[in-house]
Amino acid sequence: MVRAVFAVTTIGLTCGLLLVLTERFTAADIARNRDAEARALLEQLLQQPLPADTDLQAELFGNCDAWVMQRIEVVGYAGAIDLRVLWRPGDRLSMRVVSHRETPGIGDFIDHRRDPWITALDQKTAQSIAELDAVSGATITTRAIQRAARETLQRQQAYCYE
Repeated sequence: MVRAVFAVTTIGLTCGLLLVLTERFTAADIARNRDAEARALLEQLLQQPLPADTDLQAELFGNCDAWVMQRIEVVGYAGAIDLRVLWRPGDRLSMRVVSHRETPGIGDFIDHRRDPWITALDQKTAQSIAELDAVSGATITTRAIQRAARETLQRQQAYCYE
């Protein structure tokens, strides 16, 4: 009995140590990859290179006369939906979902890598996005995208005009 407890404890400690070491040695690479992916996504939305000194972790950044990029998080059916939203003059928005936990197969329509639904909204006004008809079976997810459009507009106005 003591040998079994010792063996299980040793295996558990070894596995834990390996996990900690793996995280420590890969954290920097993972962070660089995430930043590169975020930069590529934002440059795709903007259709031009981002300034080199852009803080990709900032909640809002940009030039109010041309564009403002925002990080928005809204609650969907299964949890947080993390979006990047590009605002342009005329209250035109382009949105991309960075991560979500919506129901696979039903809520995936918001993921631009799986479905063209959200890319079809590019350059629509915040008002038209806020008035979208709900996607059948995914009303809560659609409402979350509508909330993101309204919140984007409010935050952009506060950023640029206050």
